[in-house]
Amino acid sequence: MTTIAAITDGKKVYLGADSGITDGEFIGRSMQPKVFKIGDLLIGYCGSIRAANIVRYEIDLPTRPEQIDELEWISRYFVDAVRIALADNGYPDSEKEEDRNSFGMIVGVNGRIFEVEYNFSVIEWDSDWMAVGSGGKYAIGALDALSMYTGPTDEQERLELAIGFAINNDPSSHGPVVVISE
Repeated sequence: MTTIAAITDGKKVYLGADSGITDGEFIGRSMQPKVFKIGDLLIGYCGSIRAANIVRYEIDLPTRPEQIDELEWISRYFVDAVRIALADNGYPDSEKEEDRNSFGMIVGVNGRIFEVEYNFSVIEWDSDWMAVGSGGKYAIGALDALSMYTGPTDEQERLELAIGFAINNDPSSHGPVVVISE
């Protein structure tokens, strides 16, 4: 499983992930980061590696017109581009419900964080952080606690600490932590 977490200072998004890959019985480290950039988007995925590979390498991403808000653009144009790329590349390759609902993403752009759920719902939470995956709840708890702590004030450091906390508590998440930023 996975821990994907993002934090923003309102101007810049930091997006991080663990490096664990599991099939339910085995956990190992992936050489392929679960966070990557496409244009000005930061994308982190959990779930299907096949879906992530299609998004990473096959998506035909339309340019966002300046007059369209990021939420509207991701909800209408980004999600449609993802759906088209997945369908064009035969994903999912079965009709099973668990295959169709086996991935999710966090997208960061222009200081904003969006969750894209398996059913293509797009949510911008009223928070400066978000996390998904099997370790997501641990990372959210750690980010919440760290927001009240006067220690690390750097967003990247807080994100690394939170994902590390999730790795220590979620048996399906594994180091090292990888962080990218705008």
